[in-house]
Amino acid sequence: MIYKPIDNLNFYVTYADAIQAGSSGTNADGSTVVLNPSRSKQYEIGAKTSLYNIDLSTSLFQIARPIAYQGEDGIYAEKGEQRNRGVELIAGGKLLDNLSLLGGATYLNAELQDAMLKSLNGKQIIGVPEWQYNILLDYLLPISTGTLGFSANFHYTDDRPIDEANTQYASDYYSIDLGARYITKHLLGNKTTFRLTLNNVTNEKYWAGVFAAGSMDGFGTASARGSQLFLGEPRRIIASMQVTF
Repeated sequence: MIYKPIDNLNFYVTYADAIQAGSSGTNADGSTVVLNPSRSKQYEIGAKTSLYNIDLSTSLFQIARPIAYQGEDGIYAEKGEQRNRGVELIAGGKLLDNLSLLGGATYLNAELQDAMLKSLNGKQIIGVPEWQYNILLDYLLPISTGTLGFSANFHYTDDRPIDEANTQYASDYYSIDLGARYITKHLLGNKTTFRLTLNNVTNEKYWAGVFAAGSMDGFGTASARGSQLFLGEPRRIIASMQVTF
């Protein structure tokens, strides 16, 4: 539902109900259980407006999905949930005639509710950072033979837990990517674009991905618990050419 009190301001409310395949597990007697499809639900409220050629939006949201485990009764069933609550801010548009901005910041509180181990209730979900932000600046410079473009992308990811009890964390990290491109209609085809990109300028050492091992929530048997970590990309230079016919 959208409410528009004035021309450049919208308020909205969103509700989503999604379905996914049910998980499988075993009961205490060794029998196998395949659960019915599970549902995740999302609620979101937000606002959107434009100010001096910049589109601004903000939202508050909650997403909840069930988790399943074998409880004290020996029955494998849905008994808890992962609950994500957060706020997001996004801005995009032109700061100047030739300078564009696209950026956003997200705060996310992802917690486990009604965990198999009661000591884990309220703990942060493996691999989910509380804070993330990204700012991309893009500058275009028209010249006699085409257009020169320059970009700078700044990214931050907060630290993330790598175990269910939140005793160990993958460190937070910053990364910077720089790019340049030259676009001309005076070479091959209708348009030729040359690109040069320098990713991870500072050669930051970081974990790009942290995922629960075993079950999708990391709360399987003791032998299946833990996490998988994947290294981030080192400093890399990429050159390319694209031709449009």
